[in-house]
Amino acid sequence: MSYPYLVSTLPMLGIDKQPPMSMEDFVELCREQLNQNDFAELEALLAEEELPTNNSFIIEWRSADTQLRNAVARARAAKLDGVDAGKWLKDHSGFDVVLENGVASAFQERNPALRQRALDLLLWEKASELAGFDEFSLNAIFAYALQLRICNIRSSQMDSEKGAARLAAVASGK
Repeated sequence: MSYPYLVSTLPMLGIDKQPPMSMEDFVELCREQLNQNDFAELEALLAEEELPTNNSFIIEWRSADTQLRNAVARARAAKLDGVDAGKWLKDHSGFDVVLENGVASAFQERNPALRQRALDLLLWEKASELAGFDEFSLNAIFAYALQLRICNIRSSQMDSEKGAARLAAVASGK
């Protein structure tokens, strides 16, 4: 189904910009605009635990996300002597060489904030790729939801007060 009105009212996103709305506001907007089945799929996409779905976008997204997390676990384990990443790896279908190479490249970055940005950008681009070319499709809304979530997470991690509190705790040894 096509959702030109909803998509045309969504504010632009940028990976380094403040999110234009909360996830709760976005979900509420979608609840009003999407049909019942499409909204249920959106909820499955955004759920903390994997809800059953036959939606190809969600299946491919979950696989890509798992592959990226596996690559991150392997990269972190490689930096620690004698640590086997095997216990953290999960099965996934398919293989995306761009994700694997992107994680390897991100882990060449010494600055943790820039490393995390590179990882977030990999997921951002994967969401865009999965959206396809129909900018008013449900897949486009799914990609927007994922990118908005990335913006919201990045924004919450960049809170200067929380950062100062974490630094003080680390410096004091707590």
